[in-house]
Amino acid sequence: MNKLISIKTAYFYSMLLFFLFLFFHIFIIIGIEFFNFNLTNYLWGGQLKSKTELIQFEMISILIQFLCIIILYLRIRINKFSRYKIILNIFIWTLFILFVLNTIGNLFANSLLEKIIFTPITIVLSLFMFRIGIEKEI
Repeated sequence: MNKLISIKTAYFYSMLLFFLFLFFHIFIIIGIEFFNFNLTNYLWGGQLKSKTELIQFEMISILIQFLCIIILYLRIRINKFSRYKIILNIFIWTLFILFVLNTIGNLFANSLLEKIIFTPITIVLSLFMFRIGIEKEI
């Protein structure tokens, strides 16, 4: 695995995806609030019933994206001998598990958009988190 995906590649594309998702969720909220888009059938597995629920879930997603970006940034910057590296690795492995579970959820989503687009993305993010998690030194 170390030879397939370099650590720098995993970091770069993970950060890129997290920033893209951050902007995606922000644009969803803008679309709902300013253009009256109704996306409840297409996002979150088609399980949400109202725009209010969708906005709440999107706000949570924005917070999670910020946390993921901060965790990755700190993981890149923390010295290999730091005690904080252990805590950050726990977060990285937690993200790995969450992305694996999210991939399974996307496969069973009612929305074809989530199945086709977001399933491969969460698989890739799972692999990146796995790669970052197994790295001993940066």
